Amino acid sequence: MKRFAPTILLALVLALGGFLAVAAAAPDILPGAAGLTPREAIARTIIRLDLTDAQKRELALVLRGHKDAARAAFERVRDAARAFDTVVTSDTADEAAVRQAFRALAAAGEEAVVVKGRIMAEIGRKLTPDQRRILTEGRDVVAETVRVRVETARSLLEEWINTHAPSAG
Repeated sequence: MKRFAPTILLALVLALGGFLAVAAAAPDILPGAAGLTPREAIARTIIRLDLTDAQKRELALVLRGHKDAARAAFERVRDAARAFDTVVTSDTADEAAVRQAFRALAAAGEEAVVVKGRIMAEIGRKLTPDQRRILTEGRDVVAETVRVRVETARSLLEEWINTHAPSAG
């Protein structure tokens, strides 16, 4: 069983989506989780879900059943993101190449989300309403955390622009 632990952990990361970010960013949802490694965050998530032995087995079987598809989807997104980054950071401004690379990234991302959706649907059917609520709360917290971080970055960039190129008022 020990040799399957890393695989199961990877599958949980993919299946449970943004819950790791919750562990790092939302101590009110997952008390004491700030600063945890991914392995620790996954362990806390599993503990918080308070799975029965039967649920643990059922979820492990679901995750094992989707492991290859999830890994392949993740690798396609990673490869497409690298290709996109290469195109947008090149010295040439080839808009057609940027659009093509973005379409490839979007297609890879779409497929990854579909795979995640399949996994989450199967997992959801094996959880209690309270356990599903815990996962939903986690996704909501992640979305808000991302929104705040994006706003902060925009604000800092706007401040930098105004400092170095003040508008002629």
